[in-house]
Amino acid sequence: MSIENAPGAEVVRGDPCADFSVDRPDLTASGPPAEEQVDITERPDLVAREFARITMPLPEPHFQDEVEDEVVAGRMWGAGWRQTDVNMWAAAEDHTATVTLLGTEVTIRATPLKYTWDYGDGQTRTTAFAGKQLHVDAAAADTETATSHYYEDTGFYPVSVTTIYAGQFRTPTSDWLPIPGVAVVDSAPKTMTIWKSETRLVASDCGDDRSAWGCAQIPFPWEGGPQTSEAYAAERARRAGP
Repeated sequence: MSIENAPGAEVVRGDPCADFSVDRPDLTASGPPAEEQVDITERPDLVAREFARITMPLPEPHFQDEVEDEVVAGRMWGAGWRQTDVNMWAAAEDHTATVTLLGTEVTIRATPLKYTWDYGDGQTRTTAFAGKQLHVDAAAADTETATSHYYEDTGFYPVSVTTIYAGQFRTPTSDWLPIPGVAVVDSAPKTMTIWKSETRLVASDCGDDRSAWGCAQIPFPWEGGPQTSEAYAAERARRAGP
């Protein structure tokens, strides 16, 4: 077989590509580049966001003398005398939660730092002490404490306590570290009822005349009686007559 050259063409013997090479990129599939690992201890701002999202248990005010409601299960009323120191304290404890941030397990701890009391009569107080129950004796009825309050007048007062929590966090490889900012948690209000005593000379006892003064008592609020100061005053005025 013969090969005729095209005009201007030259036949080359052997492999013309034998000495020809091309640099090709490595196309081996290796996936995206690995993300740089973030040390969460250097990002307390991220932990602070989680701290703000944590659902804290609500604090609760407690009174030295409490009475359980006979109508509403679980409801408690405070009871005290006017112009005496009424002791109360807050139930608020440390709270911990575990979250995962940027692939790292983080433990967050909230610790009560301060307590702001709203006594319901326009007076407030901030303390670093939660308060505590006093020993049950005669002196406890009128003992000033760091969290007690002196009510001038009778009435039904909604008492609440706001707890300010400081936060700390740690990872499996770190110590406890501070979290910027604080968490503020308000309690539900709880009613303190303040009373006074009255003494009069009467002609007979209640067995002889149930309508005599001091015999037809208005039911206490925990007995299903008036639930507010206004309702109690209205009922008292109605019973007193014109």
